[in-house]
Amino acid sequence: MPKPLTVTQQYDSPASAVFALFNDPDFIAGRLEDSGAPDAKVMTVDSSADGVKIVTRQSIPASVLPSMVASMIQGDPATERTEDWRVDGDSYIADFSVVVEGLTKKIKGTMTL
Repeated sequence: MPKPLTVTQQYDSPASAVFALFNDPDFIAGRLEDSGAPDAKVMTVDSSADGVKIVTRQSIPASVLPSMVASMIQGDPATERTEDWRVDGDSYIADFSVVVEGLTKKIKGTMTL
C-alpha cells in the first residue's frame, strides 16, 4: 500500500524564476552536486513550449539506506529520477518518478511550484 509523503521547501524567488532555472542544465548539475550524491549525472534537460523534462542519475551510499533495504541490494544502488514539469495556470506542476536499480518498485508522485 502506498505511503503518502509531503515535503515543503521554501524559495526566496517567485515560482516562475525557479521554474526558469529548471530549464538550465548547469543549474540542474549544480543542484545534483550540492546533494553530495556519488556518481551524479544529468542525463537530459529537454525544454519545450509545454515545459521541461529532467532526467538525472545518481548512486545512494548503502550506508545511508535502511538496513532492510540495504540487505536486498548489493553495493550502492543507482537511481534514475525523472521530473516532467509543465505550466498549470499561475503555477507549475511535475510528475516525477525514481527508479532504483535492483528493485522492482518505483517511487512516483507530483511536485508543485
